Amino acid sequence: MAKILDKQRYKCALAAMQTVQAIDRACPVLHSGPGCAQKLSDTTGSSGYLSPQIFPCTSINEKDVVFGGVKKLETTIANALKVIDADLYVVLTGCIPEIVGDDVAEVVSKFADADKPVVFAPTAGFKGNNYKGHEQVVEAIVTQYLKKSDKKQKGLVNL
Repeated sequence: MAKILDKQRYKCALAAMQTVQAIDRACPVLHSGPGCAQKLSDTTGSSGYLSPQIFPCTSINEKDVVFGGVKKLETTIANALKVIDADLYVVLTGCIPEIVGDDVAEVVSKFADADKPVVFAPTAGFKGNNYKGHEQVVEAIVTQYLKKSDKKQKGLVNL
């Protein structure tokens, strides 16, 4: 009889950065502590459009916990739009900004008129595992990026 040699590998919801990384020319923008991307990318490799070691990240610290990190997030998104040549930017939140209540939706809404689309997904680790994070990213892209249409085309999946 076969035995299970390995268990499923779960990570926190912020591991949804891998979902974004799998989308051609998409860039995850992390609103999290400085070690989150490194910790999550240690066992996943670095394939994709961008290496996890160069994802834009707010690298929030104790000062941002007390005073909020929304200004830092706004600057990080603006600079990512200037420096990184991508077609979609997805802001992912870690535990710290979710706990202190940073209004990420408000910050992202300021980039509604940007040349490239910017969406956000609440991917704090305490909200679920990497499967939940994947679901949150897909839902964010569908609800915030895709335009609503009344047309239905037979034989296709209509969102």
